Amino acid sequence: MEKLKYRIQRFMYGRYGFDNLYYALTISCLVLLLLNRSAKLYALNIATYIILIYALYRVFSKNIRKRRLENEKFLKIYIPAKTSLLMTARRIKESGTHRFRRCPGCGSMLRLPRKKGRHIALCPRCGKEFDVDIKF
Repeated sequence: MEKLKYRIQRFMYGRYGFDNLYYALTISCLVLLLLNRSAKLYALNIATYIILIYALYRVFSKNIRKRRLENEKFLKIYIPAKTSLLMTARRIKESGTHRFRRCPGCGSMLRLPRKKGRHIALCPRCGKEFDVDIKF
């Protein structure tokens, strides 16, 4: 078993390996495979294999600089989308107890207790005070 592990390590030396884009491509492959089970479209099947081959190509590639740039471009899109989705889920989950408002000074999202009426909020990030009107 140790011999196999050593051989795999030697083979992967100098190759790019796994990153966030690889995991996203793999998950998209699995989703397309599940969709294709019910749809049974030839084009969807080909798209799945193309994505899978590209993901494996990236893992075994020796052009580390280019793969790293691809991953950085992907993360510039993925991280803001993930943050926005998580914030939306949190806002829905806590809608009964809290209200979320943006600070006019720095733009950060503030989580305020749900108390009806007009209040003054203080941003912990920039220290700006601003009026908040919570109607319901």
